[in-house]
Amino acid sequence: MRELVPASAWAEHLVVPGARNELRIVLASAEASCDGYVAPAEDGLLLTVTVTSPPDQAIGPGVYAWSEQPPGPGGEAPALRTAAPKVLIGQRSFQPPPGGGVELLRVEPPPHGTVSGVLGFAFPGTASTPASSIKGTFHARSCAGRGPTPGR
Repeated sequence: MRELVPASAWAEHLVVPGARNELRIVLASAEASCDGYVAPAEDGLLLTVTVTSPPDQAIGPGVYAWSEQPPGPGGEAPALRTAAPKVLIGQRSFQPPPGGGVELLRVEPPPHGTVSGVLGFAFPGTASTPASSIKGTFHARSCAGRGPTPGR
């Protein structure tokens, strides 16, 4: 079991025209920037939760489940309301099996907005895959619309 006490928490709002809306929530055990990816230290922890919705539905307060999606036309996943976690510990990357989700309590628009909610990802385990969970509350500032900082 690892505990993440975020030193950095931010959210990035993205629109993929004609495909989906995305909200990427990043919680890191060390300083992390909206302006560019910084890999976690060897024992550092970084959690990214990607929340998606269809292009005609804004991402707002509500529950977004982490579940298997059947492939859509052309083999792509359909744009449903979902939330998928990904964990980085140092250079090792993990995506927990589907189960649970995230409840967004507040989604304020950028550039000065915030996103807050409750993580409730849980997989009960099987004979071949151990149980896993990601739980807790978060509060992240919005960083949409920011570009790379000159000189970095």
